[in-house]
Amino acid sequence: MPIEFHRVYIRLLGGFELTMIHALRLFAIIEGISLLTLFFVAMPLKYYLNMPEAVTLAGWMHGILFMGLVLYATFVAQKVKLTDRVLFMLIVSSMLPFGMVFMDKKLKTI
Repeated sequence: MPIEFHRVYIRLLGGFELTMIHALRLFAIIEGISLLTLFFVAMPLKYYLNMPEAVTLAGWMHGILFMGLVLYATFVAQKVKLTDRVLFMLIVSSMLPFGMVFMDKKLKTI
């Protein structure tokens, strides 16, 4: 029997509790913002202002967040019984600019 979403909680610092799906949505939004920062802040800095360090830093942070999102999404998919299709859509949408907006809507309906 699948675990119900509202019964699986994560305790954050400060005593806040989130469901695993809410935490996944938050993680996906943070990762999406890092992708947008890479594309729309760091890349222009590199090519127009000759600052390659911006891409190095933003790319490194985005890479860490992306790997963390994939690992956490896989963990949540196993615990909460997400379908493989939803997991695949989450991973693909995290590679597209503004993809997290569409995936956030999908995760809200679950």
